[in-house]
Amino acid sequence: MASITRDPRNNHVIIRAYAGVNPTTGKDRIISTTLPAEATVEEVEEAVAELDARAAVTKKHSSLMTVGAVVLYYLEICELSEMSPATLEPYRSYTRRHVVPRIGNVLFEQAEASTFSTFYRELRRPKEDGGAGLAASTVEKVHAMLSGCFNKLKADGLIDKNPLIGVKVPRGTAPEVSPLMPNDFSALVTYLKRTISKPVEDDAGFEAYMFAVLLWSDLNGGFRRGELAGFQLSHWGIRGGEWSFRVARVLIQVQDKKSGKPTTEKKPKSLKSKRVVSMDEQSAAIVNAYVSVMRMVLSDHGVAVGDKTPMFCHADGSELEPREITEKFGDIAYELKLAKGVHLHTLRHTHATYLIEHGATIKDIQERLGHASSQTTMDIYGHLLPGRDAETARTFAGIVEGMGEARTAPTIGGYAPKCPLSGKTCARFNNQEQG
Repeated sequence: MASITRDPRNNHVIIRAYAGVNPTTGKDRIISTTLPAEATVEEVEEAVAELDARAAVTKKHSSLMTVGAVVLYYLEICELSEMSPATLEPYRSYTRRHVVPRIGNVLFEQAEASTFSTFYRELRRPKEDGGAGLAASTVEKVHAMLSGCFNKLKADGLIDKNPLIGVKVPRGTAPEVSPLMPNDFSALVTYLKRTISKPVEDDAGFEAYMFAVLLWSDLNGGFRRGELAGFQLSHWGIRGGEWSFRVARVLIQVQDKKSGKPTTEKKPKSLKSKRVVSMDEQSAAIVNAYVSVMRMVLSDHGVAVGDKTPMFCHADGSELEPREITEKFGDIAYELKLAKGVHLHTLRHTHATYLIEHGATIKDIQERLGHASSQTTMDIYGHLLPGRDAETARTFAGIVEGMGEARTAPTIGGYAPKCPLSGKTCARFNNQEQG
């Protein structure tokens, strides 16, 4: 059991645990962690549990190694590695909220496939029936965490088995993406244009203006919220003759233990760490006008503007938190009475969906959105490309035609929906309308 003491110099909480003998030096191995003086009882208990977990696994004490101890140890070594905080944070949440309360005390040597099959069923069971009420996709993520944990520790020789072998995971179906419908699309664009056209008279007016330009950029560029929060002035400029944003910095909503900040940086999700997204002429004019206003507002607050100044910021120059962007859009969606379920990421889906309907290819969308592979893009938006299969059908029809007498094709009615903004027929229906 870990010991708890206080540092007489600053009253910090020092927790130490015996972790066996170092095989290299032959000396006792003591591991420790330090918490601030104001740490709560719950924080101290959690730190003790994590330290005991590390010690138990390191010593390979099967009588002490519970499923909870093994997973907590895994998360500790993940934190010391280069695992993304954006991945680690939900892993800690799954462990704290589901793994430890339900199967955390199960001895690891007694854990087997049925332990986890039952656990997954409990996670899927509705809350009113004693379960966690989780979606199948979330249970899949819990399984991915546990699978990574056991595979890693087994490879390191710290556990002798992977009890997940033979476990069937409840599979979920990814929901089909939902873009803004024409009425909502029009309502949002009208709101943004109206807000952008208003003169900035005070800090509140600037922040409303700033957020409208952010949403306009998102709608016309298809960015993730962390990319929007991470943009700096140097990321906006002319590249290849076009005004564009360069995605080189991303903010995520994870408490940084070192700095205490509620956000931390991560590398862009795309394999292309410096993705460039070109903007149309109207959007470029809107962003450039905004930058001029932003410089004047920050200057009035005594803020020096430079390359690292947040592109979208508060009137005092402070950067936006990703969660703040989501919440603010939620307020606007409520104000405009947009459809239930519309959220910030809907703008990204809207950008991709309308581009595809106007003739953009999967490769175009992949590069613009920054997906690591075209398969990812196809998995999300492939259902919007029925023409692929139609082309295949036409190919085979040509073969059949060559096998018999020519026949005149029947005349059928057409379908030519209009774009909610331009009022023109969508590109993929032009030929049909003309015919």
